[in-house]
Amino acid sequence: GFEIKGVDGLTLGELVDKHAMKAAATISSVTAQATHEEALMLMLEDVRRAWDATSFELALHRNHKDAFVLANLDAVRGRLDDSDVTVHAVLSSQYVGAIREGVEGWRETLRLFRETLDAWARLQASWQQLDAIFANSDVRKALSAEEKAFGAVDGFWKELMRRTVEDPHCIRAGTVPGLAELLAQHNGAMDRIQSALVLFLEQKRAAFPRFFLLADSELLDALALAGAAEPASMQGAVRQCFASVDALEFGDNMAASIVQALVSRE
Repeated sequence: GFEIKGVDGLTLGELVDKHAMKAAATISSVTAQATHEEALMLMLEDVRRAWDATSFELALHRNHKDAFVLANLDAVRGRLDDSDVTVHAVLSSQYVGAIREGVEGWRETLRLFRETLDAWARLQASWQQLDAIFANSDVRKALSAEEKAFGAVDGFWKELMRRTVEDPHCIRAGTVPGLAELLAQHNGAMDRIQSALVLFLEQKRAAFPRFFLLADSELLDALALAGAAEPASMQGAVRQCFASVDALEFGDNMAASIVQALVSRE
């Protein structure tokens, strides 16, 4: 036997002289293994490069100047799905042995990122809705304990998003140790707040039965809009509650919140 690793300028004649052809089957097996391993390494490298170039898109939330939300998460989820498929394909290969540790590392990273992202998106949806709801003074007075609980979540959310603005890289931001657990805790708090809100909505419906025509999410939106500076934003809820009403007319001074006329659909 002889070693040819790192030998430059090796010719076919030299291999013949060394009777390398007697080991043709072994050479073929080794080269096939190396070729497949290289293909798997390139697939894994594509995953790494893709995430190196992937950061969260961020947008200001409504009229806030210092509160951000994640935007265009479908693109991130699509990349995550593609990466999962690639990593599982690499792991299922019989040639993965030499790089298994690195591939399993990526599988765990993507698993943690998906868990964190799902909890993050869920908290974002709840926070966006309740942020508007607790802007309404009636809700704050009726649900003072829940407002305090929401304040704790709100502080966590704004700090999380401040850090994400500073470093929006998806993998770094989404695999911070303990973040998934914190998000799960705050989602639990939001669930309890939502349960209290359901009871609050039932009281509103009892006081004004036409609110039964609105789904919970629609009624919450309507209550949030009721505290807005622009009363015309309530037009949609009014049309749902009163089938014959097409619009409200506020006259020139809409900020006064005085309805001057009802416009029929007919």
